[in-house]
Amino acid sequence: MEIADRIERFIGYFEGELSSIKSIPASSSSKKFKKALYVSVIDALARCVYPQYKQNQNRDRFVSFLKRFSDWREGYNISMPHLAQLLRINPDPTFEKLRKIIFETYNNSVVLRSQVVGIDTDPSYDEIKKNWPLQKEAIEGVKLEYLQHFNLLYAYRNSLIHELREPGYGVEFDEDESFPYYHSHTMIEGDIEDKSIQLVYPVNFFVRITTNCINNLKTYLAENNLDPYSYYRFGTYWISDLND
Repeated sequence: MEIADRIERFIGYFEGELSSIKSIPASSSSKKFKKALYVSVIDALARCVYPQYKQNQNRDRFVSFLKRFSDWREGYNISMPHLAQLLRINPDPTFEKLRKIIFETYNNSVVLRSQVVGIDTDPSYDEIKKNWPLQKEAIEGVKLEYLQHFNLLYAYRNSLIHELREPGYGVEFDEDESFPYYHSHTMIEGDIEDKSIQLVYPVNFFVRITTNCINNLKTYLAENNLDPYSYYRFGTYWISDLND
């Protein structure tokens, strides 16, 4: 079989899987199940482009694949609420300048006044990096790039796959929404009112980026004359190293 035919067969398989995922009947848990399956598709596709990553490098492979094939430009942005919380839990004076900038932005956010906004309002990585202390690589083990949406989606993926739950308290308001957004959330305990900003990755967002990944991967494989099946191991044995 020619490489072009193998690419068509490979891509056709995943297009079929996407159709099957979309057809899952609506229920109280269907969105969660669909999202778990969509990130599984992304994981599977990433293997044929980045086979060099080992089992403990899943984040690197997942994020690298999204950056190259998802067409998700907002994925590079830093989630402002996550950054505000990271700076809040660490009082290190070296972050004082950045802390003042972020807290002012956070406290004036229209989201806290019950408006819904997209993640395109988040600051870019470069905007934050220029005020990040050079001598600090991370806070509490959290690197700045972990707050980029590409990496937050990986955290979301882990919660779905390993715990079968969606992180946070976000609510999907619009069934047709295909772009991530923030909304306010209020918790009241006695006389204490706590307002927070919740991040939402709606199910149609997963449909959009997974479809983009498949389409862009197909073009990439064809232009580079790559056989996708070469980067997977098939065989009788469940332990892949036992299959020649």
